[in-house]
Amino acid sequence: MTLNDPQRDAVHHFGTPLLIIAGAGAGKTMVLTHKIRYMVQELGVYPHNILAITFTNKAAREMKDRVSALMPEMTNPPFLGTFHSFCNDVLRREIQHLGRESTFVILDHSDQVRIVKQLLSKQNVDDKKYPPNMVLSQFERIKTSLTTASGYNRDSQRDPIISNLYTAYQDQLANQNAVDFNDLLFLTVQLWHQFPDILEKYQDRYPVVLVDEYQDTNHAQLVLIQLITKKYHNITVVGDFDQTIYSWRGATIQNILQFEETYPDATVIKLEENFRSTGNILRAANALITNNTQRLEKSLWTRNDDGDLLTYYCGSTERDEAFFIGREMIKRSHAGTPFSGIAVLYRTNSQSRVIEEVLAQLEIPYRVIGGFKFFQRAEIRDIAAYLRLVFNPHDNAAFARAISSPSRGVGETSLDRLAAQSASEGQSIYTLVQNALLTIGARQTAIIQEFFALIDRISTIYQGAPNDKIGTLIRAILDQSGYQTHLLSGAIPNGADRLETVMELVNLAHEEEMELGEFLTRLSLASDWDEKEESAEAVTLMTIHHSKGLEFRTVFIAGMEEGLMPHFRSQTDDEIEEERRLCYVAITRGKERVILTGAQSRLFQGDLRKCTPSRFLKELPAHLIQHSGAKSFGPASAAPTFHVPSSAPKVTVPSVDYQPTDWVSHPQWGKGEVISVDGNGENAVLHISFSGMEKKLMAKYAPIRKLAVNASE
Repeated sequence: MTLNDPQRDAVHHFGTPLLIIAGAGAGKTMVLTHKIRYMVQELGVYPHNILAITFTNKAAREMKDRVSALMPEMTNPPFLGTFHSFCNDVLRREIQHLGRESTFVILDHSDQVRIVKQLLSKQNVDDKKYPPNMVLSQFERIKTSLTTASGYNRDSQRDPIISNLYTAYQDQLANQNAVDFNDLLFLTVQLWHQFPDILEKYQDRYPVVLVDEYQDTNHAQLVLIQLITKKYHNITVVGDFDQTIYSWRGATIQNILQFEETYPDATVIKLEENFRSTGNILRAANALITNNTQRLEKSLWTRNDDGDLLTYYCGSTERDEAFFIGREMIKRSHAGTPFSGIAVLYRTNSQSRVIEEVLAQLEIPYRVIGGFKFFQRAEIRDIAAYLRLVFNPHDNAAFARAISSPSRGVGETSLDRLAAQSASEGQSIYTLVQNALLTIGARQTAIIQEFFALIDRISTIYQGAPNDKIGTLIRAILDQSGYQTHLLSGAIPNGADRLETVMELVNLAHEEEMELGEFLTRLSLASDWDEKEESAEAVTLMTIHHSKGLEFRTVFIAGMEEGLMPHFRSQTDDEIEEERRLCYVAITRGKERVILTGAQSRLFQGDLRKCTPSRFLKELPAHLIQHSGAKSFGPASAAPTFHVPSSAPKVTVPSVDYQPTDWVSHPQWGKGEVISVDGNGENAVLHISFSGMEKKLMAKYAPIRKLAVNASE
């Protein structure tokens, strides 16, 4: 591809700081790799004097491949890698100056958790109040701010328990000659601060520095870059403030916005020509992002055709939304777009469940990027284990999973002994407990007895529930087992998001009235199609965060509602601006078509809640949107409703009376005849025959509509 003028200017710039503001699809990787080739072949810069840093191993590999293709004869290539790989390289050579050995090991997350657990026990700290993952996140925050243990101890705002744990943790890592990933940056900066001669050695070694995705840098990375470029100022950074979506990882948008203050002699070049998307997609994205205040002036444009208008569809429910998405995929496929060219983006992982089910029903192959398919997720399998035990307490496999979720102090060794005893005596673990035949220690025996007493109590709650039996059961499990507290305590990453995912099981139970055995069968069958081998020719499902850097011919953005986009946990102006950047990133993934979808009502924790269209829809120019089944976005500033359990208004469901012999239509099972009706109005339970298959559905929640008498619709 021939470079355009701004790209060429960026490639040829040399000797002073350069900020390349590269919009989505503007060819930033091509500019970086061509700049490396230009410096080596035209300016005579030695390749090994160039340091090019990016954030992911995938991006680093792509840059290496492109540089190799541009200069296949090069024998001593530049350093092309991540921040962590560069710092590891430095410390392997220099860490002895800090009194450490170069043979240090890098701990993974499980190693860190193990050490923190040991320290919590040693210091008699309650791991319920200080879960290991929460403690580690505090350590990460401290290290990212480049604060030493002694420095944190002097902080008047410090948590004394975290302070003691941090000191002990750092001492233990030093004693084991180990580092964690945050230490790689932390120790490199510490080394360069303490030994200016070593810093100068690396400044001379790498007088030319390039940094990709600069908008994603945190404080430690910023300081590292400032130190190594302080002598020569020959730094090029590439980034886009409009794609800063990782503040929760410590990324600071101010780093890119204040680049010219940090480097007063800096040149700024904007790459605004987009080679990816149609004109209409870019005009919509530009209009949206101009509502943000934390940005510099930039406007994407393209030589591509205007293309189709963006489409907006608002279904009656999330299942209606999902069926629209599925039908549009089939339509796009018939028109020549392969399934691999289609993606569904959503704000939260919990949104994928209904979409996955519908795609499976329509036999559309799909894959989930950046996470497990819904029924494969750990939190779903955990709750399913409890449900299985309520249904059948003799289920040994379910017992082994449930008693460890959350952990109750029965370790793998005890579980293995229990399994062996159960197999040798031909009795389930539950039977062994009932007959007081366990051969493990008294403490573990007492824990297991109490656990099965818990299962019995939960089972009693289920049996006594007059309606919403499975929803009541799941809530009881979450509450009485301690699983909800476990999720929200910080003990595991993204606990609040995982709780949202679990509550999708409550929503699933409300879609049709089922007994527990039938519900478990449905989960098993769903897990089975979850685990089928994925086709290479498959639709992609992912969160918007995982979509950054990718592109697709057709992009669906699901859940365009207040509470989802923007997310209800985003309250401040800064948080709303990041949510808007997320929406901007999602729109700019589309090459040919962008289809925005939402629902008028959505199940939330088993209640049908009215939804308000996303405020971001009102920020898109009306002439760029074509409506499919919806004509108005409603008030842009309306308060979010569906996500607030205490005050969200329930949807007013039109009263429909069903009688035996009535005909209905269901999106999955087609036409069916009402056989009998229990109750009245929206609370009626309908017994319906779909081609001989009888289903029991609640009129209040079932996605059905009444047909004409002759059922000819």
